[in-house]
Amino acid sequence: MIKGKPFLLIALSLIIGVLILTGCNDDNLLGGTSPKYNMLFPIETYGLYMTQWNGSNTSFELEIVFDRTTCLFNYTETSTGKKHTDTYEYTYSHPVATLIPIDQSKSILKATTISGRILKDDEMSFVDQKNNPALFKVIRKK
Repeated sequence: MIKGKPFLLIALSLIIGVLILTGCNDDNLLGGTSPKYNMLFPIETYGLYMTQWNGSNTSFELEIVFDRTTCLFNYTETSTGKKHTDTYEYTYSHPVATLIPIDQSKSILKATTISGRILKDDEMSFVDQKNNPALFKVIRKK
C-alpha cells in the first residue's frame, strides 16, 4: 500500500519521530490537585535551630525566628506597620520549648510544638507560667 509513495513514508516517519522526541509535557495537570506534603526537616530530630514560624491576629503579625540558643519575636502592628522585637533564650526538648525573655519584665513562655504530620503544617502554641494561653498559634514556614 505504501509502496511507490516515498513522500508519505517520509512524512509518517517524521511525525512519529517528532512525537517520540517531544514526549509528554511536564505539567502533570492531574497532579495539580494532589495534597501538599510537609517537606520541612523534622524538629523532633534536629530541634528548632533555623526554623521560622508565622501567625497573626487582628492586632498584629508575629514572626518567630530561632537561632542556636535564642529566638526573636518580630511583631508588626497591622494598623500602623510599627515593628517591635523581643528576644528570648530557649531550651527545647521535643515537644516543649521553654522561652526565657532577655527583658526581665516579660514573662517566661512555654511553647508546645505539634510536628511530623505529613499533610499538615507544624504548629506551635504558647502558655505563660500559670498555664494560661499566651499569644496565639503559629505555623512553621521554614
